This record gives sequence, C-alpha cells and structure tokens, in this order.
Amino acid sequence: MRTTVGLFSYKHMTEKQQYTKPALSILSQIEQLKERRLEAYNLEKLEWALKYIGYYRLSGYWKIFEENTSSGDHRFRLGTTIDQILDLYDFDRKLRLHFLDALERIEISVKSMINNHMALNYSPFWFEEKLVFKDESVEEAKKIILSHKALNDSHHKFIQHYKEKYSNPSLPSWMIFEVLNFGDVSKIYSFLKNLDAKKIADDFRTSPRILKSWLRSLTTTRNLCAHHARLWNKEFTVLPEFSRELKRVNFKRGRLGEQITVIVFFLKIVSPHSQWLESLDKLLKSYSKIDLSKMNLPDQWFEIIQDNLGS
Repeated sequence: MRTTVGLFSYKHMTEKQQYTKPALSILSQIEQLKERRLEAYNLEKLEWALKYIGYYRLSGYWKIFEENTSSGDHRFRLGTTIDQILDLYDFDRKLRLHFLDALERIEISVKSMINNHMALNYSPFWFEEKLVFKDESVEEAKKIILSHKALNDSHHKFIQHYKEKYSNPSLPSWMIFEVLNFGDVSKIYSFLKNLDAKKIADDFRTSPRILKSWLRSLTTTRNLCAHHARLWNKEFTVLPEFSRELKRVNFKRGRLGEQITVIVFFLKIVSPHSQWLESLDKLLKSYSKIDLSKMNLPDQWFEIIQDNLGS
C-alpha cells in the first residue's frame, strides 16, 4: 500500500515544468561557454560555429569534453577548445556520408531483388494481387504502394511519360519502387507471404526473419544519417535480429559496431568488390584522437569483422 508521502513524491516528480530559458545572442552564448571554461582564444571560429552550426547542435558533441556531466554545471575540462569540438563534429559528418554510401547500395539492391522476383513470378502489377500479401497486411501494402504522393509528382518525367502513353491505372512495380523510400520497401517486404519472402531472403543468404529485422534496422540508420543526426556514439533502439554473424563479432548490442557488421554482410553480396570497410578503417585512423571506446568499438574492430565476415 502506498503512503500519502509516496503518492505526493511520485506526482511531484512527474509534473511538467514550463520552459523559461530565453534565447541567447551569439555573444551571450560565447560568454556562457567561456564561463564554463571553454578555451576561447579563437573567437572568430567560435562565433562562426555558433552562427552556422548552432549552440544546441554542437552541445551534442561537446558533452564528452565536460568535466562532470552529473553535476549539472556543464563545465569543460581544462584545455578544451572549439577546434576539438569541431574536429569531432567533422568526423561525425564524414561518418554519416560514408554510411549513406553503403546504405544507398543496399537500398537499391533490395528494391531490385524484390522487383525481380515478384514481377517475374506474377506480373509487373503483382502488388495488385491480394494473394501475394499476408491477409492482415493487404490494405496497408496497397495504401503504401498506390497512394504514395511521389507517384503523382509531375517532376518525375518517367511517370509523366508513362501516364501519357499507357492506359493502365497503375505503374509497373519497378517504376513505383523507384520512388518508394527505404522504410516503405522494408514494410512491403515484411508484408509478403512466406514463400516469396523466403526466396528473396535466400538471395541475401539469410532468413526472412533476419532480413526483415535488418532492413528495419538499416532504415532507421539511414534516416539518422539523411537527417544529420549524431551517429558516432549513437545508441540504437531499433536493433537488428541477433544472428550468427552478430554473435561471431560480439560487438555491443545497440551500438555502431553492430550496424557496421550488418552493412558489411550486405555489401559482401550486393557489392563484393566494395572497399567500404577499408575506407571506414582509414577514416577512423585519420581521426586518431577519436576515442573508439566512446563508440563502443574495440581496438581490433576491423580485424574482428574481417576474420568473421571476410574482407
């Protein structure tokens, strides 16, 4: 039985507060950072960073330079400079771009593999047939495919040309998939009946359960990168299904090493001559001051992936 004090404390802890922090000018932001012991010998660069990147965005990168984040005073460790913060920011930007390069190849290959199998085994308009989808997913699948706003965008010349030339109410699947995003394609795959899902997964040398999970996980990663979210020390909440590949490398769950492993697995199949992993290794080595432990990557991460998944 809860006491009155317990009930009061719980209610007090969960009460929302009014946000009252005022907006600060760039000069006021600089003064606040100087009070928190940021070395400000390069005021011009600091002003540029606050003006064109922004205080709030940069704060996600300077937290690791704070002396004691639990105290709430956000004081920097002595000797911290804007150059160190921008170095980490620049590394994260290049890391996102590197991930997007791989994720683009994976997304395109998944679209192609689904289309190749489904169109050849049914028709170019296979998505109109109820029998290809799980019963509970038919309406949602059709809604995604047939109601996509991009299908009515006049700036897609190939769509405009098709509608002017052909009387079919729907576009063939390969045209539709050209404008669907990774998340939509991931959902469409998850809606397919088991036999077709298995045949597509076979081409990716995995099971439908694993493929469905990994596509969902990579969709989240792709969206993070595309929308400029912080990646280098991200804690992922949409986790890929634990597989024998992930067990072999044994990286920390929910951290970047797991995403790297999944990407390398796909690239071995869809782009076997890719140097993506080697380029990633070079990127990390070029930023030698980046603490791999903050990314939950062991020092021998590269060798671990090579030994377990191949170069």
